Amino acid sequence: MLALAATFIGFSAFKFVDSKIQSDVTLYFHGDPTDEDDVKNPSLWTEETNGETCEGDQLACAMEVDPSDAVGTEGQRELNSATITLDAEETDEGFIPTEGSGTTSPTGIIESYNRD
Repeated sequence: MLALAATFIGFSAFKFVDSKIQSDVTLYFHGDPTDEDDVKNPSLWTEETNGETCEGDQLACAMEVDPSDAVGTEGQRELNSATITLDAEETDEGFIPTEGSGTTSPTGIIESYNRD
């Protein structure tokens, strides 16, 4: 009986972590990646795909955030400026997003994808 309870608890914890990972929101960049102010602008990061491959490390392209860091209706959300403040890091090609000092979200940007 104890083994059954431990198995159930272990499975439930795994299922919770798995569902948490799957619930992240991907936001795509819709601005000029060579413009620092565009990369910092939360309204230019939305769920609508931007048609880029988002591979490489030179220009802003997409990021994954916790659902609490996105506002709007599913499929049309954008970055929540109340929980995440963006800074922009300069690269040889333009800018990529980084979390700003005003970020209040406990999770913030999970991962940032860039375009070539």
